[in-house]
This record gives sequence, structure tokens and C-alpha cells, in this order.
Amino acid sequence: MLLKDSIDQDKLAYSAQIAFITILRCLHPLHSEIEKRIIAGTKLITYKKGEYLTTPNNEEKFIFFINKGLVRGYIKDGKHEATIWLAKEGEVLSRIVLYNDNETEEYIQAVERAEVLIVPQKLIEYLYDNFTEANFIGRKIMERNYQSAQERAYIGRLSSAEKKYSYFLKTYTDFMNRVPLKYIASFLGIRIETLSRIRAKQWIMDKETD
Repeated sequence: MLLKDSIDQDKLAYSAQIAFITILRCLHPLHSEIEKRIIAGTKLITYKKGEYLTTPNNEEKFIFFINKGLVRGYIKDGKHEATIWLAKEGEVLSRIVLYNDNETEEYIQAVERAEVLIVPQKLIEYLYDNFTEANFIGRKIMERNYQSAQERAYIGRLSSAEKKYSYFLKTYTDFMNRVPLKYIASFLGIRIETLSRIRAKQWIMDKETD
């Protein structure tokens, strides 16, 4: 790597670290030592569209902060892929079983080019053990993730594909033009043909009201 490229990468990494720290500050004031540990102990990785942040074969545990881009989590059922969540820039995420020793079948994949700050689980545990505010922040992040899980569960319980799509439009507005239809259909638990038909019907209705 050329020196200029190395400097540019360091700048990108520092910018992502500051963005992550800023989000944490919004949840609770931070001890300066926490900020220093985050800057020293995290790294920025850029993933191309389609690349994996982690797979079931990866035993290492991390928290991911999406600085730029969009990613999805999915599981496999035979040849079928079931998208279980979507996340974009500014969100903090992890594999579902990060906090226990069970194996996971979850894949995390970049839907578009993504800059992701990698936060080792060992760093998180150190911060929990040494800084009270870290535990408060961790609880707040878990609350947000739990709320997102509730929204996903709600979508899954809606009685029709039309209602699922309507709720998706209201709740995940920013994803509509960024996520391929096959992933949206998978996320909603409907066939892509059904989703295409609903979208076509919606388009006709919108044209008629113009």
C-alpha cells in the first residue's frame, strides 16, 4: 500500500470512529478513556457489494458499526435464503447469538458497498467491566435492537402481503430504492412475483390519483 493510500485509509477509519463515538455520546456522556480505547481498538473495513462481514464459519465475535452503506442478515433453508434483517449507515449491529456460545447459521452480507467499523467483543467486555456508562449504553443499544426485532415480528404476523408491503414502506422508507426486490420479498416472507404484482398495482393507483 502506498503511503498516501495508507494515510487516506487512516483518515477514513478515524472519521468512522468519531461517527461511532458521536452516536454513543448521544446515548450517554463518555469517559475520555472510552473514546481512546475505541480509537485504538477498532478498525475500518470496506466491503464490496456481495461480500460477507461474517458467516457461520467465522468464530470471531464483533460488534459492527455501519459508517456507510447497507447490509443484510440472512439464514439458509436448503437453497432458500431468508433475509431476517436490514441495516444501514449509523446502525450498530451484531450476529444474533453474539452473547452466547451457540453456533449460528446467520450470514451478514453487504447489499451495497459498505464501510464498517469492526469493534471486537473483547473490547466491549473490557468497557463493560471498567466503565459504568458502557453498560448503560449497551442497554440502550439492546433496547433499540429489540424494538427493531419487534417491528420485524409484527410484519411477519400481518395477514396479507399487501399489508406487509404497506408497513415496510412506512417503516423502512430509506431501504425501498436501495435494496433489491428479491431481498425485500424475502424479508417480508412473500414471493418476489407477489411483491412485483403489489408494486405494479400500487404504481397504477398512484398514477390514477395524479
